[in-house]
Amino acid sequence: MLYTTFALARKSNACVTSYRKLGEALGGITTYGKDTPIPLTRVLDTCDLTAAMWCLRCTTTDSRHIIAEFARRCAEHVRHYTEVEFDMTLASSWAAKAAKADMPIDVIVDTAISTACMVRKLALLKADNLMAGWVAEGAWQTQQFRELLETIEIVCAWCGKPMGSKPGDGQTGVSHGICPECVTAMKKEGERKWKS
Repeated sequence: MLYTTFALARKSNACVTSYRKLGEALGGITTYGKDTPIPLTRVLDTCDLTAAMWCLRCTTTDSRHIIAEFARRCAEHVRHYTEVEFDMTLASSWAAKAAKADMPIDVIVDTAISTACMVRKLALLKADNLMAGWVAEGAWQTQQFRELLETIEIVCAWCGKPMGSKPGDGQTGVSHGICPECVTAMKKEGERKWKS
């Protein structure tokens, strides 16, 4: 689960309206605590998808993997609209590359938000009923974003390398495994000890 705090949001120049709305929902900023972690799912429930995505720039832990995966899912969702496939693939690819690079988090988040907006606008243009298309795409994106926030991250117990994620079924956190590189190293170490 990813978290932000009121202090981090303020430092990152959060939208005043969403900041206050979240503060009211949590019983007041001072009462809740400026440095008390706020789950991004709470931001999603209280404000909206855009506010929750914006918060990815000011989380207590790195959120780049969520950003890249969300942009990828958005682009994949409209792949069947071939006339914009190149643009969407390009946007998704750029977001993924940016998330892996050492780019400023603001740039990465803005790219993911732009990708989501392009997808939503495309759904609007392709829908028989414009409003229904807009609402349906927004609901799909919100569900995908929530799913990404409610996953269990898998990391290598030996080297700490991220190895992906799995559905959390209502739980979040970290689970451990062993990456292929560490398996190879452990086998070599075992063989060396066995021979000596």
